[in-house]
Amino acid sequence: MISSSATTGERRGSGAGARTAPPFRRTSSQNIAASQDFRRIWNQCHSAFYLACHDRLLQGVTAFYLVCVVAWCAAEVLEQGRVLARICMCGLLVLTFRSYAYWRTTFAHRPGRGESSSASNRRRPGLSSSAAAGPDKMHPKDDAGLASRRRRGSAEGHVQGKKHLSERRASCINMDHHHLSLVEYMWGQIFITAPLYFGVLLGSSRSYGMLRMALWSCIPDGLRSRLRGPRPDQARLFAEILLETTASIYTLDDLHEADDGLAEASFVIPDVSCVGESGQLVTGTLQGRIDLTYKRLIHAEYCGKRLDPSDAVLLLWIAQSYVIHPRVHAFANWAVNTSSSNPLLRRLSVTTILFNHFGWEAFARLLDTLRGWGGLNRVDGWHHESMRNLGERANYSLSLPPGHRHIRKLAKYSKYVNYIIKAREVFLQEFCRCKADFPGVDGEAFFVGAVIHSTDHHQGLKVIDTLDFKCTDPFFSLNVQICHLIHGCFNEEVSLASLMHCNKFNNVAHPLFAKTYARCKEIDRELADAMDCCVIR
Repeated sequence: MISSSATTGERRGSGAGARTAPPFRRTSSQNIAASQDFRRIWNQCHSAFYLACHDRLLQGVTAFYLVCVVAWCAAEVLEQGRVLARICMCGLLVLTFRSYAYWRTTFAHRPGRGESSSASNRRRPGLSSSAAAGPDKMHPKDDAGLASRRRRGSAEGHVQGKKHLSERRASCINMDHHHLSLVEYMWGQIFITAPLYFGVLLGSSRSYGMLRMALWSCIPDGLRSRLRGPRPDQARLFAEILLETTASIYTLDDLHEADDGLAEASFVIPDVSCVGESGQLVTGTLQGRIDLTYKRLIHAEYCGKRLDPSDAVLLLWIAQSYVIHPRVHAFANWAVNTSSSNPLLRRLSVTTILFNHFGWEAFARLLDTLRGWGGLNRVDGWHHESMRNLGERANYSLSLPPGHRHIRKLAKYSKYVNYIIKAREVFLQEFCRCKADFPGVDGEAFFVGAVIHSTDHHQGLKVIDTLDFKCTDPFFSLNVQICHLIHGCFNEEVSLASLMHCNKFNNVAHPLFAKTYARCKEIDRELADAMDCCVIR
């Protein structure tokens, strides 16, 4: 036992004049700093709680899981459908954990738009100098340089909190690079991806879907021809696709109008890939000439070989799907801001990011899953990735689309070109009036991702039917399967998602969409009705 005197001596210390240290007292500056830290932490907690209460995406995810839990509990209590309810709940848990694992490996590590490492942190890039330029020559005129002047509709405001976008212009475009939070990704899985798969399987009034395509593939060719009826003129079909879709930007500035009123134009589409008869990959330039007056293909060549119009239609649609349309998706990445306090902009941004990711990465995995089913017995994800990658530059970036100021000359020969030229002016005027509601969004990119993207899909379904794709040369036979899948299953909008959320210009109340639609329907009602507010096809 230690005596009290010894303890007291130890406290006093060994020295004769030792003193105990005075108690610690905070200075006024330390008190102020501690008060500021506490206030900062309180404000962060208050903001997080406020966002949780007003975050519509989080509310949607929470409501979905609550409904599932309530339905499961009701089945347990009522003892009706208990086994089915348990199976569904187990399946939901498995899908939830798999979605979480996929999010961790794919989206969690990506930088936000406010980070300098993000591909869309810089300003939207320009266009390449020539339609006929190859991938090594397709550079913007001001590649990666400081923007000499702000273009109309250029992005303003903050992204990702208080961070600004860079003043430098990007040198290339990238289709799939944005970050998504776990809540945003889970919301997309529930309300976007699930309806997408239903649409892909079942189709719609304008698209076949995989089930119908599988049934058609089981019907003998002779009976299929009688059920289908006569096929359209393939030479005219080629000209329709070229002039009435975004493929028109690959026409050259050599339009010739004769004295008798006949007009012709050339087209050059580089780096068009296709799958050969034995599954090998072939790459070349698709070029030729069309009659603008009668809208007919005059001649077409691929890798120096003259093409039959049926084979030319196949290759043009392959070019549209793998060379042209992905660049529309990529430009839409400059029109997203998932950190915006505007709930409409945030929902549209998440939807665009998810569809861009699906088209870039997930489509290859789907092909692998479906290999050997529905007639896709020799087309897999490797073909998709290889055809997709041929137009890439470093860091999985796409080469820039060609400059196309001359396309205005086609306005009197193309209903679609005429509409896009006029609708662009209308959209940018309305966007500049309400730019404050869309911080970090580039107006031109917004127009490309919303108006051009949706109307391009609409025109693709209108000008050609899925079963019109055929080949004369057996070398291109596998490309028929690819065109059937892309056109018949992935070209229409997601109907279930559109029912749950307003995604079209004609049913969104925001002035940008309402006023743009009111003016555009005076130009062309059909194309105005087809305009989506984001990438949702």
